[in-house]
Amino acid sequence: MTPPRTALSAFAAALAARLPGTWTSEYQRHARYADQFPRAEQLWDTGHVEHIVS
Repeated sequence: MTPPRTALSAFAAALAARLPGTWTSEYQRHARYADQFPRAEQLWDTGHVEHIVS
């Protein structure tokens, strides 16, 4: 069964289609709010964000 699409998942799919090279997007719903953070840490480098905020 395909998960329901949200505005964010539709945006991510459209963004992936416009990026150079081969990109994909996958919708993943987490059972608990805190469950999303380990995945986000695998995907995003927060170095730039930390530098800007500091």
